[in-house]
Amino acid sequence: MLRDMAHLSPHITFLNELDVAPELVRGDLTLVPVRELLAVRQKLVLACRLDSALDPATYLVAQEIKNVLDASVNSISRVREQHLPS
Repeated sequence: MLRDMAHLSPHITFLNELDVAPELVRGDLTLVPVRELLAVRQKLVLACRLDSALDPATYLVAQEIKNVLDASVNSISRVREQHLPS
């Protein structure tokens, strides 16, 4: 709902960059960083039992999540660089 609201002018909302990465890259939404939050990192943790390794399927899913997140972060970084003042 918040994501849809951001598309309706003149609304503004606070969203995670990863939540709206496709819209940012396409230019449908504009990134206005909150400077106080730029240093805050969000963590995604995949936990497994100590007494076992990840099974192959879980490992592949974890790798795919990592690849998608890496690609999104790279895209967002390029958009952010375009919008931050020098």
